[in-house]
Amino acid sequence: MNRKFFFIPLLLLIAFFTVGTVAAQAPVTAVVIAPEGPFTVGDPVELQLAVTHPAGYHVIPPELPEAWGDFIVKSQSPATTATLEDGKEMTMFVIDTRLFTPGEFSTPPLTVSVTDGSGQLSEVTAAPVPVTLTSVLVDGDSELRDIKPQAEL
Repeated sequence: MNRKFFFIPLLLLIAFFTVGTVAAQAPVTAVVIAPEGPFTVGDPVELQLAVTHPAGYHVIPPELPEAWGDFIVKSQSPATTATLEDGKEMTMFVIDTRLFTPGEFSTPPLTVSVTDGSGQLSEVTAAPVPVTLTSVLVDGDSELRDIKPQAEL
């Protein structure tokens, strides 16, 4: 009977290290990529969410609220998936956002859900990225101007 109790922990250790090895070979990463500026108030800031994952995994699109931190979300594109040279896949989303105040901003952390081929659900979080908005006003420009009339056709 002592032999049975010896083999159970041994089998559990082997299973643990086997799962750990598989998990180490199949990491899922997410990153938000902001385009180069300069941006001014109201300009579209198209953020790209790139999720790298093993083949056969499925990325569930994040459901962002209209007011996402300091950003206003106008739309999100459907996912596009491409196969990388190492056999992994990259799923990309474009998030069309706007900012309406000049200054330094940062996207909130973005958590994405990913399912593997067997239906196991996991989450990965993309770190915040900085975005800078500049003012359309030039320093020292305080002169008031008339509103321009409508253009005539």
